[in-house]
Amino acid sequence: MLTSIRFALPYLRRRLALDILPRLFFAGSALIAIVSLPQWVDEQRSAIAHETDDATAMLRRAESTKVALEAVDLPLGDLLTSLREQSKLEIRVHRPSFAQQGVDENSPCSLRVRDLPLAAALDRIAAQLRIAWTVRAWGIELASSEHSTSIVFSRSWDVASLLGRVGDASPNPATRPATRPAARPAGDGDPGPNEQLLKAIRLATTPGELWDEDGGQASASLDPSGLLTVTATTRTLERIDRLLVSLRGAAPRPAANTAPPPNSPSATPPAANPNTPPAAFFPRPSDKAETLRNSLQQRTTIDFVTAPLPDVLEFLADRHKIDFVVDARALEDAGIAPTAPVTLALRDAQVRHVLDRILDDLGLAAATHDGTVWITTREQAATHGELRVYPIGDLVSQSVPATTASELDAINQRIGQHVQPSQWEENGGPSKRIPLLTTRSLVVMATPEMQDQIERLFAQWRSLRTGQPLFPITSTDTVIVSRAYTIASLLGPAPDMDSVKPKQVVALLKAELHDVKWTEPGCSIQAVGKLIMVRHTNATHRRIIELSREWTAAR
Repeated sequence: MLTSIRFALPYLRRRLALDILPRLFFAGSALIAIVSLPQWVDEQRSAIAHETDDATAMLRRAESTKVALEAVDLPLGDLLTSLREQSKLEIRVHRPSFAQQGVDENSPCSLRVRDLPLAAALDRIAAQLRIAWTVRAWGIELASSEHSTSIVFSRSWDVASLLGRVGDASPNPATRPATRPAARPAGDGDPGPNEQLLKAIRLATTPGELWDEDGGQASASLDPSGLLTVTATTRTLERIDRLLVSLRGAAPRPAANTAPPPNSPSATPPAANPNTPPAAFFPRPSDKAETLRNSLQQRTTIDFVTAPLPDVLEFLADRHKIDFVVDARALEDAGIAPTAPVTLALRDAQVRHVLDRILDDLGLAAATHDGTVWITTREQAATHGELRVYPIGDLVSQSVPATTASELDAINQRIGQHVQPSQWEENGGPSKRIPLLTTRSLVVMATPEMQDQIERLFAQWRSLRTGQPLFPITSTDTVIVSRAYTIASLLGPAPDMDSVKPKQVVALLKAELHDVKWTEPGCSIQAVGKLIMVRHTNATHRRIIELSREWTAAR
């Protein structure tokens, strides 16, 4: 027995060293990793949150720090050194992406600024060199547009109040109910409040940045409890934050016993009262933008004969204290000389109209941005969009959601009809607008000129219909009735009618009436046997009859 144990001991020692101990070691390591995983995840989340906060703070410093500089064809590196010394911020260039763009620190750059935010000065540099700038936790980085839009951060907001869920907002998203009914259900051609808000969020994108659906890095999600999470560049996150502040300012005032959401932006302006005319739009213009607006409305007299464009702009700048920036690269790409001659004589005309006349003759346009007038091509000017939120709760009904939605849609359609129709997205233009039912507002991304036209139009409408719905929907139009249609009554008699299926006609009606809300309470369209059963308003039934007449005449 002892002999057997003596011979077995070496074997047991080898098994212990080569098999059992390693297994125990790996098992212990796995157990430690599992126990430490929650702490590691929390640490990573905390690090990401701190990095996002640092980048946001850096952006706000860039927007508030003023710089002054006059430079003509100065190497970019020397220009950035001056800005770095004035702002006390770290400003670097991303050399690999610069090399791809054919730009380096010796590239000449001109800048003439007085008491201008650093962010606006960087915008001018980026426009000249066709590059971009982004904000990192450590400072500011100039790089190619592709590289700049790849530096993304994540941020979350509680937007339950903007979705009509104020009373149910909870400080802890995990304690909120998992699901909550939408204020307006989504259906065919009818985006609900979640989809409407996400569309409005996308309007706040920094130029050049793409969303994931378009192959970019930015993404947004909105869970049923009202928690909005966005991954994007710091500049886009900040623009979204300001948009949410504006939407809260435009929204009708909640009940007195309703507390505001705990995670709402701190700078939320007072909510609008639907019974009184609200502020014209949000966000309100900065002091610099308001000063520029007043300067453009001043009267002036000019008389120039073949004067170079820079001389004319300098004359207007000195007399009316306007800061002009000529987008020389855009003019060069369009084959227009920056020193093109100007011949014009006008007396006692607004500076705005004088400028429009000068630029129109040269095939150019003006765009205002950060209190500055950019002189560029018409195509580039159309991309200098400004985001505004127009509170229009005083112009629509407040009692019936379906009626309010129809009136909002009517206002939205008339804006598209009367304010430069060719510039809107539905007509192939760059400008966009989103009506939001829950906040009784219209979100618009358009040029400052178009925004001013919209503002004046709303002011005129309010003067005509104070305290009343602007485009009221008559009671007979909103009454829901049921009607049955045959295929022949809709398409007209034809020999091949037996080959047409009712479901095909239902799909055709939905496609033609794409703006009709089929998921409103009590509304529906379906094939029942050989009939098409439609339950909707009288207005919709009239449109169906008009369509059937067109189809019958066409056959």
